[in-house]
Amino acid sequence: MQKRTPRHVIISFTGNSLTHFGGIYLLQSFFKRLKLRKQLRHYLQFNQRNNRYTIPEEILAIVYPISLGLGRIETSHLLKQNGVFQYLTGLPTYPNPTTLRRFLLRMASLGLSKL
Repeated sequence: MQKRTPRHVIISFTGNSLTHFGGIYLLQSFFKRLKLRKQLRHYLQFNQRNNRYTIPEEILAIVYPISLGLGRIETSHLLKQNGVFQYLTGLPTYPNPTTLRRFLLRMASLGLSKL
């Protein structure tokens, strides 16, 4: 039996209090549809010193700022203060830039070939 989906769905971001990060909802829906977290968890496994964030959470914490057009890891502190962004992405908290840099260094040596 084929799953039925709505044909005419209107998603609008017209509220006065929305930030320019509101479009992340569509990206998050796409990632969810791909089951990206599950795929990353399955294919990327290596030892982590930091158990606060999983490997998929840290990868997504890097992918989201890139897709939002934030050019540097340091500018991602804006996302740490945005509760709606954290809710939409499912991240418990947004990692510090130092945490992300250290993860990228470990990822380069341990997980890049798997990615």
